[in-house]
Amino acid sequence: MVETEKRKAPKKIAYFYAVLPFIAGCVICSLLGVKMVRSIMDAGDAYPRMMAPGVENVTLTEPGDYTIFFEHKSVIGNKAYVAPKDAISGMTCSIRNAETGQEIPVKPSSANMSYSFGSREGTSLFEFTIPSAGNYRIEAAFPGGLEPAQKYVLAISKGFMKDIFQSIGMGFAITGILILSIGLSTAAIVIVYLRRSKAEAASGDYPSQPPLTKLRG
Repeated sequence: MVETEKRKAPKKIAYFYAVLPFIAGCVICSLLGVKMVRSIMDAGDAYPRMMAPGVENVTLTEPGDYTIFFEHKSVIGNKAYVAPKDAISGMTCSIRNAETGQEIPVKPSSANMSYSFGSREGTSLFEFTIPSAGNYRIEAAFPGGLEPAQKYVLAISKGFMKDIFQSIGMGFAITGILILSIGLSTAAIVIVYLRRSKAEAASGDYPSQPPLTKLRG
């Protein structure tokens, strides 16, 4: 019976196997984290951009809601642009379908949204909705046709909040995977420890008390 218990006792290497779920969870979370950061940065780099004040024909590939951001920190080509966040105070924006001339209503952004990734930082400025994909003429200007000493960068985003919620969802997924991996490894370590302790106790590996001797009177 003792020999059977000894054979059933997990070896010390079982502790290493018990930690494997945690290691795997860390690797998966790292890969998902890198993917999340890359997807956010790729989405930001893909935004159509224009210089303001100015006029630009921009191709918008999907119908729906769009947000115009003022990128007070940006890079276009090999040139960096940095400006105070209130540098475009008073700027107006008008949008028309470049083919039909249909005017698209533009209103101030209903939510105060901002982003910061890599060399770009932006704050929401205007929002508009287009009925169909196509080329749109966007004009940004200051009152009285004022021409500032420098140009500013505007970025046009589609589904900015969707990207944010997807990032939040992936963040929760990463956290869940990490917690699950920690729980599995902790449970495995406890099981290995208990089984080893039980086997050692059954095999008599613990020091026993010396036999009692009868004292002679």
